[in-house]
Amino acid sequence: GGGGDNPAGGGGGGAAAEQAVAGDSPAAAGAAGAGAAAAEQEVAGDNPAAAGVACQGIMSFVFSSGPCPWLLTKMTKCTCKEPAKQSSANGSTAIPSAALQGIVQPLIQTDFKVTGKVLKAVLQPYLFLEPNQSLLQRLRNSSKVTLYGEPLAALQALPALVASLNEMGHRAVINYLNADEMCARVLEIEHSKHNYEQKKKAREDRTRWNKGEAEARVAAEYESKDALLYVDSVLVTFSHAPLMLPHVFPATASDFAAGKDKLVGLNFGARTFLTANSNILGHTFEFLIGNEDEPAWDKLDKQFLEHSPEFDAPGSIDFSDADKGAAASFEKNFVLGAHYVKDLLHRKATISGTAADKGGGTAAKDLYARAFFAPTPAKLEAVKQEMPPKTARLLGKTPDKNQYPMVSGGSYGINGSSTAESLNKALLFERGLHLAAAFSEAVKSEHGRFNRAKGLAMSCTTPLPPRVAEQQNVVAISASRITGVKFEDTARDVALVPLLGDPSRTAKVILSEVKNINAKACDAGCMVVSGLPCAHVHSAANAKGVSVVGLMDPRSTTAGWQRQFRDVEFRMPSAADISRHSSLINKAIRLPLSLKRPKGRPKKDKRMPGRMDFQSGKNGNKNPPAPPWEGGGQMV
Repeated sequence: GGGGDNPAGGGGGGAAAEQAVAGDSPAAAGAAGAGAAAAEQEVAGDNPAAAGVACQGIMSFVFSSGPCPWLLTKMTKCTCKEPAKQSSANGSTAIPSAALQGIVQPLIQTDFKVTGKVLKAVLQPYLFLEPNQSLLQRLRNSSKVTLYGEPLAALQALPALVASLNEMGHRAVINYLNADEMCARVLEIEHSKHNYEQKKKAREDRTRWNKGEAEARVAAEYESKDALLYVDSVLVTFSHAPLMLPHVFPATASDFAAGKDKLVGLNFGARTFLTANSNILGHTFEFLIGNEDEPAWDKLDKQFLEHSPEFDAPGSIDFSDADKGAAASFEKNFVLGAHYVKDLLHRKATISGTAADKGGGTAAKDLYARAFFAPTPAKLEAVKQEMPPKTARLLGKTPDKNQYPMVSGGSYGINGSSTAESLNKALLFERGLHLAAAFSEAVKSEHGRFNRAKGLAMSCTTPLPPRVAEQQNVVAISASRITGVKFEDTARDVALVPLLGDPSRTAKVILSEVKNINAKACDAGCMVVSGLPCAHVHSAANAKGVSVVGLMDPRSTTAGWQRQFRDVEFRMPSAADISRHSSLINKAIRLPLSLKRPKGRPKKDKRMPGRMDFQSGKNGNKNPPAPPWEGGGQMV
């Protein structure tokens, strides 16, 4: 039913709406009818054919709970069997705002259900003038224009927004393509389209791409457009991020995600980091018109390093899927010691999906996961010795430092790019907007996220941040079951702690090393994986009579958490701030062409014949040839 995203919807509202549809709820029917009547008076008065559409079906709507509560996010099709009567008598190409408001607002009040007759009679003449766009898409477009302005006008005003962000202390930049670069992009897109189409054809029917003819045609097309600027990408590094990064663990996560509008080809890239309480904050955002590839990652990496060069040092890790140019760009830009590690979840899925005869499969995936979490070199080597030769060869294609965090000293409790992907999900609505609005709304979203995280930190009164405290409380319960701790020195710094699973064996704990989060702190390697004190450390600290909090790395404590936010702020430009830079609005700015990279192998024009097609008498073929797999021929 409708109302899934509406706090006021559901429950009794759904019942009232069903009664409204059936004509049993005068109040709800009156609300919908009032909007319909007002809209019909404005819209359908000149189009009696559309107003007379007969339909007994029900349309169900779900509206956004985001910044625009009347933006449709889901609509089920009408169950009416009678085709909608379309009319182009009225030449309007947009829904009148009064009519749209008159229809949508009553829908919200009645749990978003109206009869198909009302909807089609009022909206269809305005929404279906473009045959390739659905009713839902036209409603969305009209709503977005109302809220965020026309895409081209907003794009041309983007320099003013960027200048105002820089004035607030952020570092934003727009990258443009000139006419020559745009011609090169168009030629690349046309060449890709040509090759993709030719691969669908039989080999003898394929034609070569005429590069000379294409270059002449494209050059003529853009000859008069030398003054135009085409937006390639827009990036921003937030003012707080370079100041906070030295005070958090040197582990970031990066990822790209596609926008919803495939025709525009918007891509969103981000590099994120975690606070002491594991709150996700963005360091650098990139909005790109084009595909995720090495040049796209190159822009993100260079922008990041320009403002946080100290990150490129031994011990720093960036988690990503290392795909589509990510690894190549990282290796090219980070040359002083930082390295990337492949994300655990993506890697497991890849290995699991690889054929067993090539070293993959479920067993290989499990072995890889054990190796990923191996806390010591000895344990990593033991897992590698268990791997079958084919699995060892498959995993051996990636250097150990790029797939096993322990090799570089640990991962500080992070195991993948899921933090960046969580941000992608949080910005799902923003990624559905046009470029200028997507950039603006993503910055606003990050502003809110920063302020919430800072508020939590500054109001915390416990020794540990809430999420760290929750994890440490669980560890402390396990530590309470350990007895028989023995110290090897008079300073009671080095302790032998019996293992929970096998008390006859012990873990060596050095309390003075706990703050360094290394294998010396606990030679069982627990802290290398988690980044936080383990049960063995807790037991040794309890036996000595000291607080674990005092032994921890300050970056995991409340004091360190508040230090991360001290003296940093996120300033957002107001409308007045942006308007001061209105002279930067450039009417020559345009969106470039973009081609979304096709997925998979091109579909053939005709399917390959199966065994049934070769049976005698099928499809008029009385003397069929033998199938290739039976006649000794090659599969073509």
